[in-house]
Amino acid sequence: MKKYNSSKNITRIFACICCIVLLSTTIVSCGFYGDENATLDSSGYTMLLDADTSGTVTVLGNYDNFEALDSAISKFANYYPNISVEYEKLDDYNTNILTRLQNDDSASIFMINRYNFLEAPGLEDIIYDVSDLDINFDDIDKDAYEACYIDGKLFGIPLWYRYYGMVVNEDLLEKEGLSIPENLDELENCLKVLKNAGYTPIQQANSGLPHFFISDFMNIVAHDLTTDEIEALKNGDENAASKVSSCFETMFDMIEKGYISLDNAKTYEDNYNDAILKFFEGDVPFLAASTQIYSGMAKRESKSDAYKENSFTYSFNYIPLSSDGTQLYKTVDTGFALNKNCSNLDIASEFYRFMYTKEILKDFSTIKGIPTTATDKDGTPLGNLPNVDSSLLVVTGDIDDEKDVIQDIYTNVSVQIFSGEITDTDGAITAFKDAISN
Repeated sequence: MKKYNSSKNITRIFACICCIVLLSTTIVSCGFYGDENATLDSSGYTMLLDADTSGTVTVLGNYDNFEALDSAISKFANYYPNISVEYEKLDDYNTNILTRLQNDDSASIFMINRYNFLEAPGLEDIIYDVSDLDINFDDIDKDAYEACYIDGKLFGIPLWYRYYGMVVNEDLLEKEGLSIPENLDELENCLKVLKNAGYTPIQQANSGLPHFFISDFMNIVAHDLTTDEIEALKNGDENAASKVSSCFETMFDMIEKGYISLDNAKTYEDNYNDAILKFFEGDVPFLAASTQIYSGMAKRESKSDAYKENSFTYSFNYIPLSSDGTQLYKTVDTGFALNKNCSNLDIASEFYRFMYTKEILKDFSTIKGIPTTATDKDGTPLGNLPNVDSSLLVVTGDIDDEKDVIQDIYTNVSVQIFSGEITDTDGAITAFKDAISN
C-alpha cells in the first residue's frame, strides 16, 4: 500500500443481507445502442454514441466530495463534451435514496452499499442488469463481478475491494526498536514491548476494533468449518458456534494484557474521522482499520495540528494473527447502481461503461487510495497486496454466501465485547448463538 509521510427470522436476515452484499458494490448502467460507428482509442474505451450527443447524467451519493468521480467526469468530457455529468450529495442517504429514485427519473446513477438495502428494501427492483453491456470483463477481477450475480443477472461491478488490517506508525515502532510484525510471534512481541513502554498498542472506537480480528474470524469460518458446520452455525447450534471461539479468546486475551483498552475505545466519537485524527496525535502504534478508513487519511493530515507539527511515516498493513503469517479477508466494497427507469438510459449507460475501463478503475483506486478491482494482463488483481497462501485467504463469494450472515453477527458481538457488555468467551458464544438463531 502507499505510504504517506508527513441481526426475527434467519431466512429474512439472510435474504436481506444477500441483496445487500450484492448491491454493496453495485455499479449499474442502462442503455440500448448500436455499434456500427464505434470508436476505440488507445485507452481501450469504445465510444458507442455520436461525439456530439448531449444530455445530463445525475449521480447521487453520500460522500461530501468525490474527487475520483470528478476525475472520471473530466476525462469523459474529452469524448462527449456536450454530456454533463453532475454529482449530488443526498442528505440522509439511506432514508431518502429510494424515494428520490422512485420520483425522479433524471436521477441516473447512485452510490450503493449493503446497508442501503437494510434501510430501503425495494432498491433491488430499480437496478439494471449489466451483463450484456459492452464491457471488457477481462480487465476486471472475476472475484469482484462474480459476487454480484443473482438469478443469472449481473447487478453490478465493484469499483474497489475492502481489506482489513492496521495502520502502523512506523516512526513510533522504530523509536522503540521494533519493526512491522510479519507473523503472530512478532506481533505478540511487538505488543508486549509497546505495552511495557507505556502505550496502548491497538486503538480504535469499539465499533472499529472488530477490523483487527475479522480476517482471523473469516478464516476460521472459511477453512476450519465444514459445509454442515457452517449450516449448523447459521442455525444457531451452540456446538457449531463454539468452533469460532478462538477468535473471541484472542480478543479477550489482548484486552486482559492491556494491548486494547476499553476505556480508550470509549474516547473515540467514531471509527473514521475521529480515529484518524487521534492517530495523527502520534502516540497510537496500531490503528485497527479497513482500507476505506485508510483512504481518508491523507486528506486529513492538514486538519491535524499535531501531525503538521510532528509528521511521521505511516502505512496500511495486514495483520499476522496466524503463526503461518498474514491472513487476508478480501471483500467487495462500495459501488454505483443505475436507475433502470431513468430518462436518459443511453448516455447514463455510456458513462457507466466508461467508468469500467481499466484506466478509470485504476484512477478511482489511486485517487481514493483503495485496492482496485482492475487486473493486470495476466488477470492478477492490481495493487500492492501480500503474497498470501490460499489457506490464509478468504474471498467474498456469491452474494448469497451464508458466511455473510455470520460475518454480520460476528461484528455485532465484537462491538459488544469492546463496549464492555460481554465480558468472557462463553458470553460471546452465547450472544453469537442467540443472535444468529433469532
